[in-house]
Amino acid sequence: MSRCARCGRRQEVERAVRLSHSIAMLTNLPRDVLERILSFVQLDSTPAQFARLALVSPTLRPLVDQLLFRNLVFGTSGGVRAFLATRGGDGPHAAGDTRVLVLRKSDVEAQSGRGSRRRGAQANESCSEEDLLRLCSVCVGLEELHLEGPAFSTLKRRQLGFASNLSSLRVLSIAGSGAGFNLHTIGQILQDLPQLEDLGLKRIQAFPAALKALPRPLCRLRRFALHSSPTVSPHQLEWLLAASIQADSLHHLDFDIADIPPSRLGSLRWAATPVQFLHLTSSNTRAVEKLAQHFPSLSTFAFTTSDHPDSLILLSSCGTSAKFQQLVDRSEGEGGLHPLELASALLYLRRRGQLASLRRIVLPSHRRLDPAYPVLAEVCTSLGIGCDTMSVAASPFD
Repeated sequence: MSRCARCGRRQEVERAVRLSHSIAMLTNLPRDVLERILSFVQLDSTPAQFARLALVSPTLRPLVDQLLFRNLVFGTSGGVRAFLATRGGDGPHAAGDTRVLVLRKSDVEAQSGRGSRRRGAQANESCSEEDLLRLCSVCVGLEELHLEGPAFSTLKRRQLGFASNLSSLRVLSIAGSGAGFNLHTIGQILQDLPQLEDLGLKRIQAFPAALKALPRPLCRLRRFALHSSPTVSPHQLEWLLAASIQADSLHHLDFDIADIPPSRLGSLRWAATPVQFLHLTSSNTRAVEKLAQHFPSLSTFAFTTSDHPDSLILLSSCGTSAKFQQLVDRSEGEGGLHPLELASALLYLRRRGQLASLRRIVLPSHRRLDPAYPVLAEVCTSLGIGCDTMSVAASPFD
């Protein structure tokens, strides 16, 4: 055997040993921790990819099997029909045991930009309105429903009552696509979900007359997210959050502002006062710098921007909350806070007796390459503030 072949063989053995050790470490975790990790993996994988994990270890097989039916992920109408044909009744792994349902746009349709209507391609079509209705009629124990891109453009008024079967639903997220969900349709769905705690909306169409004829929903949200929906007005936002405001239940707020002057955010100043965790995405420098001051209970402010906000103004705004503890910059490229300016602002405000509660600052990972980052780290250490970096893809509330 040649020297190169021996080196290649040795590297393969070393990789196999490392993989074996990693699997051993994973399977030795407490069951609840391992189950939570696998749940995250499942939501980022196709069902076929996730099912292959059962082949990795005998320890993983029962957990993978359990999660495959407790957390359902469908991208095609054919997958829904196959599931209902085999699991629609009683017995182990019945549809009634499902807790999380995710409906995604078909990969075939996403790549082509339109659904195929050929008879032989029907199994690859995205999930339809009828698929949603059938699943919700049998998966009555659902706690989370995520609609990620299917174009439910023909959902009829008589079909909007599907949520009345879901008395245990706590989390609802809808990412519109094309002529999919509009805000009025969502308002009708919310009428049947007074127990909802977490609502996430993305790419939602909102017309001026939307929601006007509907009573305000009774759900007391703990978390609300709104993205890529510039036509949603402050008045409509107030309508969505009315019960949550009255009950002081809203703790997490995550939204973006696209070309909207801060003056249009007047209703938000009082609408989200119980918020403790705020994540803002905006290219509007004034919004990034000053929005935090309207949240007196704020403990964490995370933001994403392509611009360069003033560190002193932003920190002063955050400091209006006596509970403020963490600032997270998730901006990419040259956007966001510069380490040297941030260090200077921290020193100035602390000398004035402000930001006494601040405990942690998190910057995007590429800021470690900035020559001024060690200066910021040293300043933070001297002030008793943690200074970390993180990938912009990670959760701002980790």
